[in-house]
Amino acid sequence: MEESKEKQNSNDLILRKGRRKLKILFYCHATGVHLAIATLVALQTLQTSINIKDDIGAISLTAAYITSIFFGVFCVPAVLRVFGPHVALVMSDVCYLLYCLANFYPDLVVLTIGGIISGIARALYLPSYTILVMQIASQCMEYSTTKQDGYYFNYFQSRFYGMVEAASIVGNILSYAILSGTKSDSSSGELTSGNTTISPNVTTPGDFSNSYQYCGVYDCQDPGVVENNIDQYVPPDQMSVYIFLTVVSSLSVLSVIMHAFIYPGLGTFSHKLTKVKERVTNSLEENTTKSDTDFNVDEISATSNNNQKNDAKFQIYVNEGFTNDENKSNGNVAEYDDTNSIQLSVTSIESAETTSHANYWSTLKATFLFLIYPRSLMLSVSAFHFGMFFGFCFADLTRAYASCVAGVEMTGLFAMTFGAAGMVSALLYGRLNFPYRRYVIYAGLSVLELSMYVACYLWNPNPDTIWMVYMMFIGCGIVKGAYRQNIVETYTVHFLHNKDLALSVYNVWFTAGLGVQYGLSTFMCVETKLYTQLGIFTAAIILFVLVEFIYMRGDGVKKNEKNEIKTKL
Repeated sequence: MEESKEKQNSNDLILRKGRRKLKILFYCHATGVHLAIATLVALQTLQTSINIKDDIGAISLTAAYITSIFFGVFCVPAVLRVFGPHVALVMSDVCYLLYCLANFYPDLVVLTIGGIISGIARALYLPSYTILVMQIASQCMEYSTTKQDGYYFNYFQSRFYGMVEAASIVGNILSYAILSGTKSDSSSGELTSGNTTISPNVTTPGDFSNSYQYCGVYDCQDPGVVENNIDQYVPPDQMSVYIFLTVVSSLSVLSVIMHAFIYPGLGTFSHKLTKVKERVTNSLEENTTKSDTDFNVDEISATSNNNQKNDAKFQIYVNEGFTNDENKSNGNVAEYDDTNSIQLSVTSIESAETTSHANYWSTLKATFLFLIYPRSLMLSVSAFHFGMFFGFCFADLTRAYASCVAGVEMTGLFAMTFGAAGMVSALLYGRLNFPYRRYVIYAGLSVLELSMYVACYLWNPNPDTIWMVYMMFIGCGIVKGAYRQNIVETYTVHFLHNKDLALSVYNVWFTAGLGVQYGLSTFMCVETKLYTQLGIFTAAIILFVLVEFIYMRGDGVKKNEKNEIKTKL
C-alpha cells in the first residue's frame, strides 16, 4: 500500500514538472506576442495623429485592414494547415518589423506598402497565437489529475490576454516617455490650439470654447482645421519620432528572436511540445507499469505518436484534445457534443483528416462555406462590431478626444489607462466562473459600451473636463479586455471542431470592422460615426441573442453516422 502511494506521488511529481515546463513555454510565447503587439499598439495609437496630413496614417491603416481581409479569406487557413501556426507566427513578427521600418519614411506610397505588409501579419497573428495557446492548454490538461475540465483553457487564456492587454501599456509608456521627454523647449511653455496661442500662466476667458470647438464629437477632419491645429497632432521635434521608431523596431526584433528560437521555434528549435510529452512519457514508464498505476502510460504514448508533429501542424479535425478543455459547465464553455461542430464539406473535411497538407482549393472552399454558414454569419456581426469599436478607440478617441485637447505627446498616457483597464478586465474574465458566464458578461459589457458612446456624445471639450476622457479610455479598455475573450470563446463553443476556420473567419470580420472604421475616419464626422456605432452595436446584440437561442435549441444541425454534422446550407 505504501509502495503504491509512493509511486503515485512520484507520478504526480513527474506530471507537475511537465506542467511547469509547459507553463514556461507558454510565458515565452506570450512574451514574444507581448513585444510584437506593444510595437503595433504604440504605432497604431499615434498613426492618425503623427501622419494626419493628407490622411496618410488613416489611408495606410485602411490598406492594412483591406489586405488583412483578403489574405484572411484566401490564404490564412491554407497557411495554417500547410506550414502550421509556428511558421505563421514568425512570418507575422517579420511583417510587423517591416511595418515599423516603413514608418521611418512617412510617404504615402511607402506607408501604404508597409500597411499592406502589416495587413498580412494581422491576418495571421490572431489565429496563430490562439491555436498555440490552445495546444499548450490541451497538453497541460493531459498532465492534470485534479483540475476540472476547462481549468487550463481559462487559466492560459486569461493570462495570455492579460499580457496582450499589458502590451498596450508598455507601448504607450514608450510613446509618452519619448515624445514628452524630447518635446522641444519652444513648445513647452505654451499651448497652441486653433489660431490661438495660450500661455499657461495667462487666463484667457472665453477662448476655450473656440480653441476646442473642433474636438470630440465635433471633429470632422477638415483640412483647414487640421493645418491650424497641427501642433496638437504632430510632435514639434521630429527627432523624437525617429527615437520612438528605433525603440519599437528593436522590440519587434526581440519578438522575432523569441518566436523563432525559443517557442514555438523553427526548424531544429521546434517540436518543443512533443519533446516535453516524450520526457514525461519516458519518466512515467521508468517509474511505473500499466498494471500498478491508475495513470495509463500507453494512452500517453499513443497520443504522443499521434501528435508527433503537433508543433508544426495543427490538425484541427484530428486533435480531440481540445474537447477536454471545453466541456460544458453551466453554460460557460462548450459541451463535448457533436452538435457543436459542422461538416462544411465532406471532401474538404476528409482531406484535412488524412493529411495536414490539405489541398488549397478545398481549404478555400471550406472557408467560403464557413463564411456563408448561417450561424457564422450571425456571429460575424459581433466580430465586425468589435472591430469597429476597437477602431473607434484607436482612430477617434486618440485623435479627436486625447490629442485634440491635451496634445499628441499626452496620447500615450491616455492609452496607458486604456491598456491597464483592459489587462485587469482580461485577467478577471478567466477567474470568473459562474452559471451562464458568457451571457452575463456580454450583457454587462454591452451596457458599459453604450454608456461610453453616450459620454463621447455629451462631452464638452475643454481642459477642465479632461478627466472624462480618462474615464472614456478606462471604460473602453474594460470592454475591449473582456469582449475579445467572450467572442473568441463563443466561436470555439459554436464551432468546436473547426477552430482553424472559425478563428480565421473571426479575424477576417474583426479586421473588416477595423478597416471600415479607419476608412470612415478620412471623411466622416465623429458625431455621425457615433450613430453608425450605435446601429452596428444594436444589430450585434440582436443577432448574438438569436444565435445563442438557436445554439441552445440545437436547430439546423443533425448527427450522421460518423458523428459529424451536415449543415443546412
